[in-house]
Parts: sequence; structure tokens; C-alpha cells
Amino acid sequence: MNINHLQYIVMIAQERNITKAAEKLYISQSSLSYTLSAVEKEIGQPLFFRQKQGVVITPAGEKYVEAAKKILRIHDETMRELRAMQKSTNIRLASASIWGSKFIEDKIS
Repeated sequence: MNINHLQYIVMIAQERNITKAAEKLYISQSSLSYTLSAVEKEIGQPLFFRQKQGVVITPAGEKYVEAAKKILRIHDETMRELRAMQKSTNIRLASASIWGSKFIEDKIS
């Protein structure tokens, strides 16, 4: 399971329809169905009951979607923090003597 799988399951739950979820995710319906089946096989129970007009979430699916949303929020927050750290990284050099200042100046230039 990966972040994409979590996003896929959450989108299916929101749309209540695999075809509509696939369209919003810009992937094929068959690929999304395959991913859903793989996740259900991994956890050992269905997340959705399939019907002609869409899907109905199971109690296990509700629990899974709730956890997936938490994980996705943590992931997004962590990525924002890491990007902010990357932009604000500073390197400070100091020297206690003129020789050290000259040495650092020569290495940077």
C-alpha cells in the first residue's frame, strides 16, 4: 500500500462510484478497480459493496477511509514542512582569526 492507494480509496468513498472516482483521479476505471481489489485482498475484507449504480462503503471501509484521511493529512503537512526547511536552509561560517577568514574566503570563491 502507498499514498496513491490511500488517495484512491478516499476518492472512491467520496464519489461512491468507481468510474467517477477514476475520472477525477485521471486513471482508468480498470486500474482503480484493480487497486481496490488489491487493497481489499491485503486487509482481508471488502471496503465497498459494488452495486449497479455505484458502491456502498462497509464498516471496514469507513474505518479505513478515516485512517487514510489522517495519514494523508500527516503526509501533506510533513511535505510542506520539508519544503519550507529546504527553502530556509542557511550555512553560517565563522572564524576566530584572520588566517581562518582568509582560508574560508579562498574556499568559497
